[in-house]
Amino acid sequence: MALRTMEGENMEMANRTTAENIDTSTNENIGENMVKSIEEKKRRSTVPPLLRPLPLVKTTQKLSQASQNSKTSHFQLPKPITYIWPLFSKRRVSPSFTPIRIVVVGGSHAGLQVALRLHKYLVDFPGMSIILIEKRSHFQNNLANPLAMVDMDVASKSWISYEHAFTGNNGARFVQDTVTRLTRTEVTTSRSGSFEYDYLVVATGCTPVTPIRIESLEKPDGLSEMQTYFNTILGAKRILVVGGGAVGCEIAGYIKSRYPSKEVTLVHSHQDLIPLQYKTKFKESVLRALQDLGVNCILNDLINTEVFEGKTFSVKTCTLRTVRGGIRVESDLQILATGTGRPCSDFMLSLCDGDRKSLKNGLVDHSGRIIVKTTLQLAWGSGNIFALGDVAKTGGSQNGISLMTQVTVVVENLKQLMEEKISGAPPKLTRYNPDVSNGTIAIWIGDEGICCIANTLVLGTWATRIIKDKHALIDTYTKALRAT
Repeated sequence: MALRTMEGENMEMANRTTAENIDTSTNENIGENMVKSIEEKKRRSTVPPLLRPLPLVKTTQKLSQASQNSKTSHFQLPKPITYIWPLFSKRRVSPSFTPIRIVVVGGSHAGLQVALRLHKYLVDFPGMSIILIEKRSHFQNNLANPLAMVDMDVASKSWISYEHAFTGNNGARFVQDTVTRLTRTEVTTSRSGSFEYDYLVVATGCTPVTPIRIESLEKPDGLSEMQTYFNTILGAKRILVVGGGAVGCEIAGYIKSRYPSKEVTLVHSHQDLIPLQYKTKFKESVLRALQDLGVNCILNDLINTEVFEGKTFSVKTCTLRTVRGGIRVESDLQILATGTGRPCSDFMLSLCDGDRKSLKNGLVDHSGRIIVKTTLQLAWGSGNIFALGDVAKTGGSQNGISLMTQVTVVVENLKQLMEEKISGAPPKLTRYNPDVSNGTIAIWIGDEGICCIANTLVLGTWATRIIKDKHALIDTYTKALRAT
């Protein structure tokens, strides 16, 4: 009994000692934690909101819940990104975060460049999905068409598959189809159903104005058409090119440089070649390069194009006289490189239920071009639709340089709007200035390159290679689309 009593007293004393130690250590810990908490608050108050560390658990829960609740049928937020992204991102996710759905209609130069550049920001915007809708199975680089008329290897390489870059598993998907109807939140295609969007980019361009009008939507059929053009040029002896713009000059130069024995005549309605807004020295350099090759250039004169019968590629042996000078021109192949195409914007009228009064409402102008603000957002609507390229009324000249400037403006403004959607920060939108890209052009006359920079500098082949390489950016697009 005495032993048990002593053991009980010893245990009681030990418990009291332990409790005192715990109280002491707890008080010390509480004091330390309070100091750390005060220091942390001071530190965080000096750090901008976007740079503060993210609460991993809460953020991943929000991301996962957003991906489950989203109505998007064509994109699901990958789980690895959902859990890893908060560790590396500097962006604080707001409770209203939802996956961002972007649809790009038109897969030529403008639409493709927008989709490719946006694809690079999937790390910053893991909820973003991109759908590229294009009627053709491949990207057809029409910048290379003048060269493709005399080089079938280039013609084949000018058709580049979308599938490697837009796999559907990497946040970007390609849909071969045509848009038939449009609402403020959804596009409807002829065969693939409907796709909801948060932001829409329209880059459908115009009907082709170049002499090579490829109607086929599949690469094998398109190459068959291009082979017909190639064989026709190969069999002709006297070739007439009507129109001395960039396309007409390149066609005449390529034909004469590849087939020196053929007679090539270029007729242009103005005193100088190339559009009026470019520097006189540049126009003179182009004319001199064509004449050095042996192209017969007839300027400030016209050809009655009724003989073409509405075709841009007319195979007919005939003798024509120019309208003003009465100059006799013999040819067995006539190539028409003039005129402007009609904007492919008919489906946009469905925003107004097909009401043609939309002209007055500010949707499209009398020619069918989509009216946009300087931010390249539609002047009509809520601001979530952009338009660029030949289909849009942007002001200034439309060439490769102005197109890339417009692409940059659209992508930067989309980033700002997505940033607003995620962090709540007000967007700072970029404005497109057409004067920046006016006066810049690069063309090839055979193997000689000539370019004009900002309507000031006129440079030769080495500079032209930088702006537009000899194969019209085929290798650049092939690498961008991961087709190699």
